[in-house]
Amino acid sequence: MHHLNEPKPSRFRSWFKQSLLIKILSIGFITMLLMIPNSLVQDLIRERNYNQQEVVREVSNKWGKAQDIVGPVLTIPYKTYFENKDGEIKTYTKHSHFLPEFLNINGTVNPESRKRGLYNVVLYQTNIHCDGWFEQPDFKSFNIDDQDILWDQAFLQVSIPDMSGINDNIILNYGDDTFKMESGIEKINGFNSGVKIPITIDREKKELEFRFGLDLNGSHSLQFGPIGKETNVKISWLYASQSSKKWLNKVPLGTNLRCAAVCPRARR
Repeated sequence: MHHLNEPKPSRFRSWFKQSLLIKILSIGFITMLLMIPNSLVQDLIRERNYNQQEVVREVSNKWGKAQDIVGPVLTIPYKTYFENKDGEIKTYTKHSHFLPEFLNINGTVNPESRKRGLYNVVLYQTNIHCDGWFEQPDFKSFNIDDQDILWDQAFLQVSIPDMSGINDNIILNYGDDTFKMESGIEKINGFNSGVKIPITIDREKKELEFRFGLDLNGSHSLQFGPIGKETNVKISWLYASQSSKKWLNKVPLGTNLRCAAVCPRARR
């Protein structure tokens, strides 16, 4: 009877405090309020990540992108023959590619940090020296007649992904000759841009020696293709500033600034 005589406001307050539905709705409302700043923070993080990527892309396009150096590759054309549907014998030119027996790569990497607004972009300039030798090309295992081999059209080529990062002429020492390599490349698997030079093959030599240097700008990564039967890579870091040194110490080889020095010896 006492409960029935309680004023309506008191009964409403008692119901409001004890109602499970009200508690659930209150928790949901508070949770939704807490999600608003979290959503704003996530939007800010996404915006800054996007802006950082745009800054990196802008600076890299002007300085030099990721570099993945592959080569040199010795390419020799040869003739093949086929009979068409009319019974005529046609000639078709194919290319045979030879990889070095030994490839030695030495270089220095000089990283520097560029600031754009809130963001730092780490770039690098590298000087690379490559030397090694090819075995005298042997077509016997390919069952190609010597008369069908176009020895006078042989050339060497090196794959360089971002040609805009080249700072100086690429000089090739091949045997006793010296050449300035020219832009342009014969497209093979993984070769989309780079440099090449026609060469003369001394058929009397067992080993065809080569040597050349690269002065390149790049960003994000520096990699080398271990295409030699034996490939040795030795890279030294030159710290241009404390900020780049701090950055490199935080980033292990194999992630943002990669180099084939993580795999200094490989087999073809």
